Order: sequence, then structure tokens, then C-alpha cells
Amino acid sequence: MYNWLIKLYKTLKQKLKHLHQVIKYVKKQSGKLYIVILFDIIWCYIVYLLDLEEYKKLEFYNINHSLRKTYLNEAKHDLIKTFLYKKDNLVIINNKEKFLQRFKNYIKSEIVNINKISYKEFEETLMKNKKIICRSTNQSFVSSYEIYDAAKFRGPGFVLEKAKKNKLLLVEKYIDQHKKLKEITDNLVVINLVTMINKNNVDVISSYVTFKENNQIIRGYIDLKKEKTKGHFRDSNNNIYENISGEYEIPCLEEMIKFVKETAKEITEIKEVEWSLCLDTRGKIHLMDATTWKQIIFAQTPEYLNKKVGLLPYYKKIIK
Repeated sequence: MYNWLIKLYKTLKQKLKHLHQVIKYVKKQSGKLYIVILFDIIWCYIVYLLDLEEYKKLEFYNINHSLRKTYLNEAKHDLIKTFLYKKDNLVIINNKEKFLQRFKNYIKSEIVNINKISYKEFEETLMKNKKIICRSTNQSFVSSYEIYDAAKFRGPGFVLEKAKKNKLLLVEKYIDQHKKLKEITDNLVVINLVTMINKNNVDVISSYVTFKENNQIIRGYIDLKKEKTKGHFRDSNNNIYENISGEYEIPCLEEMIKFVKETAKEITEIKEVEWSLCLDTRGKIHLMDATTWKQIIFAQTPEYLNKKVGLLPYYKKIIK
């Protein structure tokens, strides 16, 4: 009983500290009174099912009621998921080897599991390509991949040891990316397009670029009409990434949209899918991954939206 009370006390203390930090942040951004922000946070939790981070990231302190009700937060998105797919079907994209098999006609690179090839075959792969991409068999490409350069290791055995230690068993050659994407960063840029099966059509409902920088995942929103990035780049905690700014052209975007619309039709049992693509120097599209969508909050950051209208009205139409 005593240990339970101590645990409860620590949990409450952490939550109150988090609440205080969010209110201080909002106070600095909006100039509103502490008590006003506190009651607004409570109101949004009751009415919109919004947690603290969602209140902060969606900037609800600057959004009026008529617009607030257009936003789709994680709790509401979780409720809608039952209309979008069955959990049993997710094995197709959660198990990356099953995913590679299902979409083998769309994947251009040769991808092997290092546990299923000999050391000699791995050595030949590394020496032939010099740089390789290694990734997990059960995590998303964006969250798990690492790039290993043979020149930075004492030998192939050390590369193999590190890949196995990090449980990155799927190996493919490095993709030398398009020069336009190199203007964003020299690191590998992934183009993420989210598709939704809408009756007999496929809609692209969100788009952004992703890359890794100093162990942080950085995202930049893509304006599909302008075919350029829009607004600030942000890290995983939605903090603005100051090192990169401006609008960057996304090459071959029309072709990539057409590509994901085709792939989405191959997996209609999962209506909402986030596709990860890379683009090489010749403009060739490489399908890297397909996952369930987890960036619903980032996609509705107010600075990216047209008239600050969220995604909930669209989802309501889909459900109907």
C-alpha cells in the first residue's frame, strides 16, 4: 500500500510538472494569464479529448472553437482506425519481410536478410556498394535505418557485427539521392506520402520529408500544390529546427503521387497508409516502406494548414 502511494505521488508530481511547463510555454507564446490557460487546457481535455502535448503542438491557445472542432487528435484517430483497417491485416506492413514480398514488383533494390546469407555474400555486397543501408525487420524504415560506410570500418566483419548488434538485419545498397534533395541536407531524405482509400479513389492526405540529423528525426511539410516544402522544419518533439529554413523544391512529386496511388490499390484492406520513398540521382523512385500513420498531429500544425482547418471533416466523410 505504501509503495503504491509513493508511485502515485511520483506520477502526479511528474504530470503537474509537465502541466506547469506547458502553461509556461503557452504563456510565453500567447501572453495569456496562467489561470486562463489552465482552465482552457482542462476545457480542451473534456471537450476535445486533447492531451497536454496536443494542446501545445496544435496551438489551441490561438485557435477558436469553430476551428478547434475540425482537428483530429490521437484519441479520435484511434477510434476511427477501426473503420480503416483490421489489426490482423497489419502484419503485411509490420513484418518488413512480408511487406517486401507483397510489394516486390514495386521495390527496385535488392534487399537481403544478413541472417540468411553467408559472411562471404555480405562481404561482397559491402565491397561492391561501399555504402549500405541497414534496417529492422519489424520497425519502420524511418525510425530504424542506419547507413554504414565501409571506409569508416576496419573491415566487413565490424560492419556485420554492428548491424547485428543493432538488430538491423535487412541490407541494401545506399541510394545516392537526387541533387534537389541534397539542397535540404546531405543526409538521406525520405519522402512520406499518406494515402487514403476513398471509395474507388485514392487520396493523398498528407506529405512531408523526413531525415536524420544528430540522432534526431527532422520533418518538413510538403505543399502538394506548389511541390515545395512549406513553413518550418521540426524535430520529433515538434520543436522548430533552426538550421534549415526556406522552401525547397521536391522533384518528381507528381510521379511519386501517382506511384503511391498505385501501391495503395495493392493493399486496399488497409485504407490509411504512410508510404516512404527515396529518389535517386536519375529520378528513379525507391519504395522503402509502408506503415500505419503516426504523424497526425504534425500534419495539422496550424502553419501548414489552409485557413487552419484540420483533418476531422475529411475523416467524417470517409467514415460515412
